[in-house]
Amino acid sequence: MGGDKGTSHISLGPNKLPVDGSEATIELWARVDKHNNWQRAFDIGKDGTHYITLTWRRGGSNTDRCAINYNGVRTQVDDALQPYNINDLPWNHICVVCKQDGDGKWTIHAYRKNLKANKEYRGQFAAPAGWSLANQDQTYTYIGRSLQDNFDASASYDEFRIWKRALTDEEIAENEVLGPDALPRTVFEKRGSGRLTLTGANTYAADTRVTGGTLALGTASSLPSATVVELANGATLALGGNSQTVASLVGEGTVSNGTLVVSEGINPGTNATEAATLTFNSASVSGTLTLDATTNAIDSIACTSGVLDLTGLTLQINNLNSLTGTSYTLASSANGFTGQFATTNVAGTRWHITYRQNVVKLSRGGFFFMIR
Repeated sequence: MGGDKGTSHISLGPNKLPVDGSEATIELWARVDKHNNWQRAFDIGKDGTHYITLTWRRGGSNTDRCAINYNGVRTQVDDALQPYNINDLPWNHICVVCKQDGDGKWTIHAYRKNLKANKEYRGQFAAPAGWSLANQDQTYTYIGRSLQDNFDASASYDEFRIWKRALTDEEIAENEVLGPDALPRTVFEKRGSGRLTLTGANTYAADTRVTGGTLALGTASSLPSATVVELANGATLALGGNSQTVASLVGEGTVSNGTLVVSEGINPGTNATEAATLTFNSASVSGTLTLDATTNAIDSIACTSGVLDLTGLTLQINNLNSLTGTSYTLASSANGFTGQFATTNVAGTRWHITYRQNVVKLSRGGFFFMIR
């Protein structure tokens, strides 16, 4: 963008931020190519008394401003993200996060990372009393242009995003690593101790995470078949007597009452360093079961009600050679098992699998000598 007034900018039109009062994040990758007073990274609003803006450089100083003006009342944070060094033209990752607290008050969090120097800057301020995204005038959404009589930005932009939620610090860091040309995989998350029932066939393109309580499926295919399901310890995926296909299943929770077909893989836990257990109650499951072994522990599966059917599972144990003990539980079932694992990667190693009434064991093979 060049810097002339009103001639070198991008206009996205009205109402790009949420108008229902929900939170939001403005995210961009950009750099300053030349300093002009009061040039904007973005300006969203109607005029000089109705806007939310990020200014690269204010007045005659090499400082910045992130501000909201609501009916002539302005709040802001100054100099939080500067300096914008133009000598080596560094690219910046910038986020302006609009968050609402439990009392309905709004706080604006500004973040910038100089990607060349690997240095980050932060600032925040309280929005004017009575302001919310629901009553923010959004007649114009400008990238690089001011709503007032100022120069357009002499700046370069790689990407400009508006998220209809407040990104967390972890999500901002993840986006930073991915860069401007890649979107993170999104998540549909069930939180809290209650029960949430999905009805109909859902087609969202996201992972499914249950961090607490029960996510119940009202019909077959309530979950998209390409979703990755993550169950936290104590959380439940209740199939409701239905058959559901998913891409992957990870975590430490419980799958109950139905048939789960996993096309890619089943992995207890969320990392390979701590042993974890997935539970299947009155549920049959098929797919590749991957159990991670550590120095003296191994992941497992369990069943506390119903019979655990092993015949649809292919067993893959990672890091077998790291185990230092002699016997480990792979599966347990209070009411026994149906069949055995379809295939395993244990054959030809010093380990063997033993199927008993209520437990499946991995044991170390070898010879026993008695000397008298």
